[in-house]
Amino acid sequence: MTRKASSSVVEDDDGRMDSQQPRGDGPRRRRAFSASEKLAHLSAYEAACEHGDGGGYLRREGLYSSLISE
Repeated sequence: MTRKASSSVVEDDDGRMDSQQPRGDGPRRRRAFSASEKLAHLSAYEAACEHGDGGGYLRREGLYSSLISE
């Protein structure tokens, strides 16, 4: 059994990433939070958890659950 090459290959690809794709503009700088920002995120997360939306809060803010610890 032989396979034919897919016709979806772009012929004029110059090897550069499209700026619309993730990290097309290069690596991003790591975010740093001040103590007051950390407390604000923690209290907002806890309030969202009381309403069953803790995961939603983290997604909206672009945070990971591993950043929230006891």
